Amino acid sequence: MAALTSYTWKPIEDLPGDLTGLVQSELRSLSQIWMDQKAALEDVEGLRAFNERLKREWAIETGVLERLYTLDRGITQLLIERGIDAAFIPRDSTNRNPELVAAMIRDHESAVDFLFDFVKQQRSLSTSYIKELHALLTRHQASTEAIDTLGRRTEVPILKGTYKTLPNNPSRANGSVHEYCPPEHVASEMDRLLQLHEEHERRDVPPEVEAAWLHHRFTQIHPFQDGNGRVARCLATLVFVKAQWFPLVVTRDERERYILALRHLGSGPEPQQARASDRGRKGPSGRTRSGYTCRVGTRQADSSSTAANRRRTLPADCRSAGRRGRTVLPPEALLRRQRATRRGTRSLFSLADYRDGQAPPVSR
Repeated sequence: MAALTSYTWKPIEDLPGDLTGLVQSELRSLSQIWMDQKAALEDVEGLRAFNERLKREWAIETGVLERLYTLDRGITQLLIERGIDAAFIPRDSTNRNPELVAAMIRDHESAVDFLFDFVKQQRSLSTSYIKELHALLTRHQASTEAIDTLGRRTEVPILKGTYKTLPNNPSRANGSVHEYCPPEHVASEMDRLLQLHEEHERRDVPPEVEAAWLHHRFTQIHPFQDGNGRVARCLATLVFVKAQWFPLVVTRDERERYILALRHLGSGPEPQQARASDRGRKGPSGRTRSGYTCRVGTRQADSSSTAANRRRTLPADCRSAGRRGRTVLPPEALLRRQRATRRGTRSLFSLADYRDGQAPPVSR
């Protein structure tokens, strides 16, 4: 008896012509505040350290999200603060060899640096770069989970920097199958993805919209045997970094919401099934090379605050930059704000949550 299909693959689609319902004006004001303060903060040592901690968080959480490894919260925080070192990882704090876990996290760190180098060199996004990125992210990952012809779970060697040669369609709890792009169409779909992305850059599509679109369409294709979620978050981060925004961080606490958003859009399985061909799946937060962190599409816990209020009233923890009377946030204040925004995080993918070109109201 043939398996039921919960989602049937179809070629990727472009953004709708009218992006009005997908753009968040709140991000415009936050971006402007950052641009105004960036120069005065770039040479602050505390801010550089803060950015390093954010990069480590990205590197750790992207693997936890995909269940590539587990890691206790306390050890996670220790690694974020002190650096990635297997000596800081007790054997009982993870489900894998601490040396291997540290090596995988360092690969993820290297991928973030690779993104910044890409932007600095002003390169154009290409399939060869995406394959390089995948090979870097999976450098210390020897195998991935697969289903054999008898329906049994098994470990198989992972193809690094190479498109899949067999289907990687996950099964849902009810036995139905979620279809990704068939292997024979991957190359042409990836070419189309990058062609549309280039057109969007010429159209000056807002970063939050382009990041969501690129992430979602890439996961629809699911071009690699494994690691697609990590690559998708890298691509979204690349869009933000080019806009001088912040890397896209999705933590383990946001995992279910993240996967449900992708599932609603037709690119991810149910949360409990999100593993094997991508082990976890896709999704959002932020920084720039010298930036303060603003989770993409976030609100402060006080829902009564508005973008207009934030434009008119600078926070109490600001200080004078001593130049033309400008006021900037000190690094410690930026860190406090980054932590505060986590309490009110909304999914980036609500921005791309449309079908047939219709954007829904932004969820509160």
